Amino acid sequence: MANVRTRVERDEHCLVTYEEGQRIDGDWDWRVSSGLFRRAADAPNGVEWVHLHETRLSEDAEPPT
Repeated sequence: MANVRTRVERDEHCLVTYEEGQRIDGDWDWRVSSGLFRRAADAPNGVEWVHLHETRLSEDAEPPT
């Protein structure tokens, strides 16, 4: 995981973006993801996932730094 950024933080919600890679059949698959979280006292670390969106990067994209 790389380039983690908090994009919006309001009241009970937080929007974060990040880049990640996953090795599939020996090849790397890179994507940019955004996650929307909300505070939840009963959830691990006090937050829970509300929404996740992943956008696959092109096959010739450079890995994140």
